[in-house]
Amino acid sequence: MAVSTLLLSLSKYDSSALPGLKPMGFLQSLIIDVCMIYRVPLDLWKFLVTEYYVPPNSIRQGNKLTGIKKVGVSAEFKLDSFKQMSKKNGCSLNDYASALVSNGLYEYFDKNQKLDGV
Repeated sequence: MAVSTLLLSLSKYDSSALPGLKPMGFLQSLIIDVCMIYRVPLDLWKFLVTEYYVPPNSIRQGNKLTGIKKVGVSAEFKLDSFKQMSKKNGCSLNDYASALVSNGLYEYFDKNQKLDGV
């Protein structure tokens, strides 16, 4: 495709300079035709199922809505302090923020782990 586009962009176009396609054999053509007989109805079925299927609400997870909101609030952080700490530790800002998040998650799961082996 790129070669044909390059040749088309030249001022003198010569169609004989384009690369030819390799001819397909009878057996390869037959296999493609047989596969298409099964592929079209399968694709049509997938389209109809995905077009008209309404998945369950994954947020509710089958629970009734109560109207009570549960919210988590955190403090704001200054970006300058993050930059200073990342320079002080010799890492990028992204590395520093990732370390903070991973340590916070580790401490959270360490405190709130269940004792039933999960």
